Amino acid sequence: MLITIRENQQPADEFICLIFEALNSEGEKHFQEIIKRAELGILSRTNFASEILKVEFEAVKKLMICWEISNLMKKKQVNRIITILQPFHSMPK
Repeated sequence: MLITIRENQQPADEFICLIFEALNSEGEKHFQEIIKRAELGILSRTNFASEILKVEFEAVKKLMICWEISNLMKKKQVNRIITILQPFHSMPK
């Protein structure tokens, strides 16, 4: 895996891009499955793009959770953070 960050961005933007790409890399298995289905002709170009966006959207949702937790940490709202993280605690690994 290779993560490339665009030059000439604000440091905060670079950091957010890095976190997004790290979260997005969790979907690597799904990306490879989608690519394979496209190569076999099972997915059209439109469906290929749609499937890729669905996987990437999962990373966006995780990034938004990270952002919300960061903001709550600044406000010292521990109970709200626990509520947000509770579903992840019971997820299979």
